[in-house]
Amino acid sequence: MKTLVATFAAVLLLGCSGGTGTPLDDVEPGGSLPGAKLSGVNAPEANLARVNLSKADLSKAVLTKSNLYKANLSEADLSGADLTRVNLYQANLRGAKLGGANLTGADMNGARMEGADVTGAKCDKTTVFPEGFYCKDGAVGQHQH
Repeated sequence: MKTLVATFAAVLLLGCSGGTGTPLDDVEPGGSLPGAKLSGVNAPEANLARVNLSKADLSKAVLTKSNLYKANLSEADLSGADLTRVNLYQANLRGAKLGGANLTGADMNGARMEGADVTGAKCDKTTVFPEGFYCKDGAVGQHQH
């Protein structure tokens, strides 16, 4: 039922007016779209601060320069997403799928990334990682404990 509601909310947002015309324009900071099906959404510069997107499908989404400060992205699918220069400061990325995502210039300082899959994710010297992660030769690495 929660997935149906989240998908319905996302569909309703598709018809919203104003902003840049993206499905995420009218999501208020601190709003909630858990389990939303937003694969491939094109929403650059979206303000999703403190939004609950846990278990959401954001695979192949374009979220360049978006604000995801303290967003809940636990168990979200961000595989192949363009997260270039995204603010993920103190975001919850526990168990998130980030495989193949572009994290170039992203700020993930203080983010919680326990169990996150970063296989094949791209980064550069401007990418800021939380403790335990690093960028080497354009790829994300994780220190072993």
